[in-house]
Amino acid sequence: VANNALELINYLESSYAKKKGLSSKIVRETMYNAVDLIITISKLADNKHKITSILELNKNKSGDIVLKEIFAFKSKGILKNNSIDGEFQLYKYQPRAYKKIKNQNIDSVDDIFESLK
Repeated sequence: VANNALELINYLESSYAKKKGLSSKIVRETMYNAVDLIITISKLADNKHKITSILELNKNKSGDIVLKEIFAFKSKGILKNNSIDGEFQLYKYQPRAYKKIKNQNIDSVDDIFESLK
């Protein structure tokens, strides 16, 4: 259906808007309220599947719904055993979902996001 998160959001938006006869803005607002995180899994050069991005729907200054990346896998190259070497990059951004996680009394992510306040 889609090659990345933005294509997926656009596909869902257009399909649902057409089927239900709703405006794209209403569909995006519904997705914004319903979807906490989007996790992208990709097949890498070593033929293994890996989580490559964790995103959330957010709003920009003008109120439009946009995708905001929280984590991204950055490849450093291929190791001698043909596996992909890399690490996750944390963007300087505290996601909306963090509040929901905290409200569930889950503290194991505090060390990741507390410093970004």
